[in-house]
Amino acid sequence: MNDFEGWMKKNKELCVATGIFGLLVSPFLWPFFIAVLFQSLSLAGPIILAWWIIQQPWKTKEEKGEETHNQKQCSENKDAAKQNPKAEDANAPSENGKEQAAEPVRTKPKESEKKMPDEGDCLAVSWYQNEGRERFLQMKSRLDLEGIREFSISREGICSVRRGEQFQRIAVLRGYPGEKILAAKAELKQDGFSIRPGRKYVWVSWNKGGIRYAL
Repeated sequence: MNDFEGWMKKNKELCVATGIFGLLVSPFLWPFFIAVLFQSLSLAGPIILAWWIIQQPWKTKEEKGEETHNQKQCSENKDAAKQNPKAEDANAPSENGKEQAAEPVRTKPKESEKKMPDEGDCLAVSWYQNEGRERFLQMKSRLDLEGIREFSISREGICSVRRGEQFQRIAVLRGYPGEKILAAKAELKQDGFSIRPGRKYVWVSWNKGGIRYAL
């Protein structure tokens, strides 16, 4: 202590100057210290959180003991499997046999099942037989008087004929099945009609080569 007091007396002026300098500079150094402290906490926070998750303090001792017991059993089973690989090979055929027995016998589909008609096609044929045939024949009779041998049908069932450079609407078909009408091609042929799909329309004609606007 005597040496320290002696040093303080000798360097009294230096100590006073250092204290005054510290008082003047400390307001400017506080933000720096706070930034360093905040940076340290931001780096240590994730580490502490990860450690807390790994330790899982919320679990009871019994749960932790059960987990360690299960881990030990798994490791023991792996070691036993490595030491006795022939035992696994002996069990393999029985497992394969079970898999083969579990697989159902695959049978080839019958030709009748492959050729089952689509429900939409059946509805289209039914529509033509019940309603479409009569409407088609009516339009055919009316257009024959004008020398027209074909008309188009849009997907919405709007029937039109070409007059010069334009198309004129002549009828609207209720319940028209759209492109599925092609399924009734055989019925249309029996009634003397030819049908051919275009880009946006289906064309119906009743004279040879009359579908010149389909493309």
